Amino acid sequence: MHFLTGITGIWLTMRQNVWCFPVGLINVSLSMVIFYEQHLYADAIQQIMYITLLIYGWYNWKRKGTMNVRLGVSRLSLKEIAGYCLLILLSTLLLGGLLITLTAAIFPGPIVWLLPLHLWRNILWQEKNLRTGYFGWVLI
Repeated sequence: MHFLTGITGIWLTMRQNVWCFPVGLINVSLSMVIFYEQHLYADAIQQIMYITLLIYGWYNWKRKGTMNVRLGVSRLSLKEIAGYCLLILLSTLLLGGLLITLTAAIFPGPIVWLLPLHLWRNILWQEKNLRTGYFGWVLI
């Protein structure tokens, strides 16, 4: 089921079909359960982020689809980049500390650093349509 929803979600996304969102939600929810059952809590948390982004994307698709609005592309200033780097560092330290002290996580490892970076990259790209976001995609 998990594989089937994943492939179907990708196919629907490539076709720019709005059904990619509910199928994606099913797929990501299944992933979250699998990761949680295996004590991979950082990965399970990442799936919660994907669920949030899918809901946000679905909402924007429905809302902006009728508005016929084209998003502009912008850049972050050096001050904004420094601020987001600090936010990523603090998020990483907080998440790592929580996972190590409050869970029986088998291996929080690199995901502890990648999860906040991935989260903020997606927020920036979704909300601001930034060129700077492309660096994040290459980095991850």
